[in-house]
Amino acid sequence: FNSRPEAPKKQGPPAAAQPPASLPLDSSPVIARVVDGGRGKVIEGCGSADSWLVIRVGEGVLRCGVINDSRFTATIERAWWSGGFNCVVKDSRGKVLFSGWDNKVGPMMKQRGRIVFREGTLAPEPDSSYVIGEFRPDSGTPVPIALRLDKQSTPATEDAPTFQGGAVSNRSSVSGQDDGGVFKPPLLGADMAQDVVKDLQPDGSIRFKTTITQRNTSTEPLQTIRFSNSDFVRVDKLTDAQGRTIPFTVTRAGKMLRYEATPAKSVKPGAEYSYVMEGTETGLVKHLPQPGEFEYTMRHWPGSSRTRRIERHLLPAGARLLSKTPADLTERIRDGRIELFIDRTIPSGDSLEVSYRWAKQGE
Repeated sequence: FNSRPEAPKKQGPPAAAQPPASLPLDSSPVIARVVDGGRGKVIEGCGSADSWLVIRVGEGVLRCGVINDSRFTATIERAWWSGGFNCVVKDSRGKVLFSGWDNKVGPMMKQRGRIVFREGTLAPEPDSSYVIGEFRPDSGTPVPIALRLDKQSTPATEDAPTFQGGAVSNRSSVSGQDDGGVFKPPLLGADMAQDVVKDLQPDGSIRFKTTITQRNTSTEPLQTIRFSNSDFVRVDKLTDAQGRTIPFTVTRAGKMLRYEATPAKSVKPGAEYSYVMEGTETGLVKHLPQPGEFEYTMRHWPGSSRTRRIERHLLPAGARLLSKTPADLTERIRDGRIELFIDRTIPSGDSLEVSYRWAKQGE
C-alpha cells in the first residue's frame, strides 16, 4: 500500500515526421502509412473528431487520444528501461494530441519481456488494422501488437483488462456525447461513468470538476438525485447537462456528506442522465519530509455500481514528477503542465487507488 515505484528516467519526445501533404482530407478517418522511425514505427493518417487511435496487445487496450479533423502523426517507440512503449500523437501543426510514456498493456502488465517491431512499410490487415510488432514475454508465446483507428462509440471488449490509456481533445471531457453543453463520458458497459478533472493548487488544495453519467434503472421516473462524498470533498456547484444550476441540500452523517438534488426535469425509466459537480478537496496532498516534495494518495470506492472512472490530475506549474502508481497512470503534458491520466472500469465492490509524488521546480 505504501510502497512507491522508482521514478522513471526522463526522455525527450520521440521525433515524429510530419504527414505528407498528399494525405486526403475527407471525412473518413484513415491510416495512410506505417513506416520505420527511430526505435519503432511512425503512423501517418487523417482523423476525425470522433476517432481514437487504438493500440491492442492481446486483450489489453490503449486508446491514444481523440484524433481531431486533421492530418496526424503518431510515433510509437520502445521505452528505454521499463519494457513498455512511448506514444506521441501530433496534428499537422505539431500540436501534441496525446503523449504517454512507459505504457504497458495487456500481458505486458503481468510479464517481463521485450517489444520487437516489424520492419519496413507495413500493409493493413483485412480489418484495416496494422500489426506493428509483438510483445515477446520472457516465457510464453509472443503476443501481436496491433493498431487501428476506431470510432469513440466502439466499446472495449467486455472481458478485456480495464487498462485504457489517455485521450486528449479540445473538449471538456475525455470522450462522450454532446448534450447541449456537457460532453458525457460513455458508459461502455458500466452502470456509471465518472469523468474527473483535478487541478492541484499551490496551497495543496484541489479544485475538481466531475461529470457523472448514469442510467435510471428503476421503473419510476427519477425525481431526486442522491449521492454521498467524504467530508474532505466540498461540492460548491451542481449543474445539469444543459448547464442549469441544480439546487441541493447537504446532510452530515459522521465523516460522510449526503446530498439530495432536484433536477429541472425528471428522468424516464431506462434513460441516461448526466450532471456536473464542482468544488474543492482538501487533505489529500501531503508535504513530505524531503524539502519541496509532495504526495497525493486517494483510494476511490464507487460502491455497488460497476463504474467507469476517468481521472485527470493537473500538477502545479513547474512540478517535477518523481513517481506514480498504478502502472496505467499515464503521464503527458497539457498547457505546459504535467497531467496524469487513467481510465478504468472498477467492478462492483472494488476500488481504485491513485498515488504520485512530485517536487517543486528547483527543488
